[in-house]
Amino acid sequence: MCRGNQKCSQYIRALRRMYRLFRMGGNAVLAAGSLQRILAIAPESETDGRELIELHLEAGNCNEALRVYWQLEQFIRDELGVAMEEEAVRLYQQMRHQG
Repeated sequence: MCRGNQKCSQYIRALRRMYRLFRMGGNAVLAAGSLQRILAIAPESETDGRELIELHLEAGNCNEALRVYWQLEQFIRDELGVAMEEEAVRLYQQMRHQG
């Protein structure tokens, strides 16, 4: 993790730009890779986690989507001591009904 580091923030912004470009270009594998890198250095990012979950769901990878959710939920709960955002919980409920 690299909180508060300007170079790290720039790197995350670049990864998010890459994610959007890959997503628009239809390359879900590279888009997911960009998000995975973000979560490796900013595991508290629910927004990026939700995007990755949605990518996995669109690809039919429900197990991988659940894995990402559980990792995100555990970090948010254990490290930050807060509950997941409502939007993430709704996404989890959607996954459970699909699975």
